[in-house]
Amino acid sequence: MDILKYHLPQSSYKRPTIRIAPRYITIHSEAGCTARAKLKELAAEADLHQKSYHLLVDECEIIECIPLNELAYHAGDGRGSGNYSSIGLLICTSGNDILALAKAARLTACLLYQYGWSTEAVVQHNRWSSVDCPKALRQGCKWHKWLRDVEAEKRRLEKADEIRRLIHAL
Repeated sequence: MDILKYHLPQSSYKRPTIRIAPRYITIHSEAGCTARAKLKELAAEADLHQKSYHLLVDECEIIECIPLNELAYHAGDGRGSGNYSSIGLLICTSGNDILALAKAARLTACLLYQYGWSTEAVVQHNRWSSVDCPKALRQGCKWHKWLRDVEAEKRRLEKADEIRRLIHAL
């Protein structure tokens, strides 16, 4: 999975370079923007809001804005567990929402596989603050279906890894 790395400049507002040991992946969503447009918005020097994400994903690309082992201000809980113990993943929906959600599911599965976590580590932004986010997944049963998609992607990764190990053992 290709991830473009366009790290935000170090600053106290967006990227304070405080090290974290993530234990969760916090899912956010925003309608009407692309990953690249959101990156430009976050990088704007005039924007002094403490708001940032580790990863931005849309139907076309995935962008890493902040290294996954650094603090990002995405959870809305100040110095709480949301910001200090989770990877913030923003799903940008501006066109093909189904494709954007599928790409986000694959990315989330890759992160779960990389860290050795289960889907219990995937949480909604709403867990840390009372906002209706990720709005794209909170209506109806979309969240539970999306988590099943994440789990299916993770199983595919595990199976492929198992096959590679068997081939190397020959």
